Amino acid sequence: MKTPNYKFLILYPELAAEALKNNEQDIFIIWSILKKLDTNGSGLVLQGDILKICDKVFGIQSTHAYSKITKGINKYWRKPKGSNGQKTIGLFSFKQIVERLSPKLSRCEPIIIPFSYFDSHGLKNSKHIKNLLIGCIAGRFVDHRPISLASIQENTGQSENTVRNAIKSCAFIETKMNLQKVSINANSLEVLKLKALQTNSVAFSVTEENGKYFLNKQIPNSYIIKDFDRLPLKSRPEILSKTVQKNFELLLPTRYHLNKQSSWKTTDAQNLIKLRTFRTTSE
Repeated sequence: MKTPNYKFLILYPELAAEALKNNEQDIFIIWSILKKLDTNGSGLVLQGDILKICDKVFGIQSTHAYSKITKGINKYWRKPKGSNGQKTIGLFSFKQIVERLSPKLSRCEPIIIPFSYFDSHGLKNSKHIKNLLIGCIAGRFVDHRPISLASIQENTGQSENTVRNAIKSCAFIETKMNLQKVSINANSLEVLKLKALQTNSVAFSVTEENGKYFLNKQIPNSYIIKDFDRLPLKSRPEILSKTVQKNFELLLPTRYHLNKQSSWKTTDAQNLIKLRTFRTTSE
């Protein structure tokens, strides 16, 4: 699908993750939309524009919308100035937002989201925006590699239930279950015996292919963004790429790779997988 550049928002998962951690998802989306609509690059918008966005995107009226404006002061924009009815707000630059949020996720292709997605029609609210950002972070890998719920929790600062429910609610996300082949035998009984010996046998299954029986271990799911286009990594603003490279990704996820049989595998030590070790910038 091809979307005209004035009808879509470019979402950077790196920034969305930090906004979620800070509970800033609403004002982050407001700022993102305003920056896209600021075609002359002045950085100045009318306060009334924010009120309209709050109504259109979140379905909230002015009283609650003013609290969003207040929350975003010194985070995404400056304090409103001017007389009533003509107040203007100065938006912070993309560089200022990147430097404040200091994103840590690596190698995220930007996501193109049509503005029509944000038109609530009275049916969407702040929860839908939160779920959208969580879904985009879960599906950020274009190679569809496995990603655990623990990783998404760490990436977004959300609880396991919040992440699970968010992914389920995102119609643009396709969930793909992944299996890792751990044993093969021509005798099905031998494979079933091996399955019974596993500590968590529920996580294992037996399949048959061409007369051979495989013991498969369920590994983290893949989450595929099926409705939104992506931009190449090189299209990211330089300040974002440099900041991410400097910070790197704090969470050390299980490193999955495709083997010759097009199956996801990992060579990480089990203690790394189990304890979910973190990498620090000093290492």
